[in-house]
Amino acid sequence: MGAPAIRFSDHLEPDEEQDDSLGTVLIEGFPVLRDHPVVIFGDPGSAKSYFALYLAGELAKAFPVLYLDWELGFDAHNRRLRRLFDPVPKDLLYVYCAQPLVQESDRIRRLIQVEGIRYLIGDSVGMACAGRPEEAEHANAYMREIRGFKVGSLHLAHTSKRDSQDEGGKNEQRIYGSMFFTANARSIWFIQRAENSPKGQIQFGLFPRKASFGELPDPLAYTLLFQGRRIHLTRTGVEEVDELAAKLPLLDRMKQALSRRPLSTKALADDVMATPAVVRAMLSKHKHVFSRLDDQRVGLATPSMDFE
Repeated sequence: MGAPAIRFSDHLEPDEEQDDSLGTVLIEGFPVLRDHPVVIFGDPGSAKSYFALYLAGELAKAFPVLYLDWELGFDAHNRRLRRLFDPVPKDLLYVYCAQPLVQESDRIRRLIQVEGIRYLIGDSVGMACAGRPEEAEHANAYMREIRGFKVGSLHLAHTSKRDSQDEGGKNEQRIYGSMFFTANARSIWFIQRAENSPKGQIQFGLFPRKASFGELPDPLAYTLLFQGRRIHLTRTGVEEVDELAAKLPLLDRMKQALSRRPLSTKALADDVMATPAVVRAMLSKHKHVFSRLDDQRVGLATPSMDFE
């Protein structure tokens, strides 16, 4: 039968400040959508699960959260959680899923109702699919079940071997699986771990790939600091870690390079690892951002000057 049609004109205009469908919770700068699916994807070992567990613990201070695990197991998550939080949030629940999501959904739906769950973490998408995640049928089935739960959710995914390219011609990673994971998510972030992090630390960056409810937010960076039996997560700057700064979009890399000093087009291209032709095209495209200082050098524009 399905739900009846709703006539828009019969309803008052919502107050966006009170509108839960567009509601966002900021946790250390990371925007968690309260009622829509968010995807974080990256390579194995990129700190996806650490960050998801941290978000789950912070959210559980306000309302019940359910962590759905297809990969790691309770003991490992329990050890990590107790190092991240003292005391452990009492409203964070855990379920190990041995079957695909479409077969686990009845149990999950009962837990949502009985425990008053307001948010889900799915770790991870590839293992939770009933078949090959590259196939649209299984991707859509996964996301259809998620929408049916009617709560906000965060989903961890891996990186595809097939890359797309950004406007600077640089490879840009994609979610492993069908494009319908990208189509159905309302917010998507790529996570990158810095391989040369200092001893006792994991440095990682989060780079936005999709934002359905506004402009793309700025990239974010964090450090996990391991001190004895505790793990501390702190927010840092992407530009502070060379490996992460190299993952910034070309426009951001150019702005960062010119914030230090004016450069010639060739020197700027060398700094941002792009060709002079691509850099010239970016300078022309973003005239409100850059300014030509003389015959040789360009810099960042001020409100009173434009690139010519």
